[in-house]
Amino acid sequence: MHFEHMARKISNYQLNIHCHEKSEEKTMARDVEFLKRIIHRHCLILELSERINDIFGISLFVNISTSVMVICFLGFQMSIGASALNLLKLISFLILMLTQGFLICHYGQQLTDAKKRKTPQILIPISRGTMTQVIQASYKFFTLLKTVYVK
Repeated sequence: MHFEHMARKISNYQLNIHCHEKSEEKTMARDVEFLKRIIHRHCLILELSERINDIFGISLFVNISTSVMVICFLGFQMSIGASALNLLKLISFLILMLTQGFLICHYGQQLTDAKKRKTPQILIPISRGTMTQVIQASYKFFTLLKTVYVK
């Protein structure tokens, strides 16, 4: 994440105090300017993070909610019987839906881990645990649907 990049830039920066210039003010001004640029970039990235969260937060929620329902209905359709060709299509679609959900949750987990190391603020609370919750919710809807279908 950008914290690692920022830390690397700061640790690799050579202080101008070691220069043999006559004016200490100039060397300190360069060092301060370097820090100002780093801080400004950090603030811009945090602002961008908030905007991204505002833009994609709702759509991510809708995506995960829809995934729960799709996984549930796919499982239900497979359980009530289908031809071999339809079963193959359903299994393929189920694998794709689970992969999509896993990738979203995996990268959300990476973001969460990076944010926990550096700051307590978390942009979007998506993690690998979210994938478990999606599968659990899908299974609960599936069992409810299966129970209602049997009666």
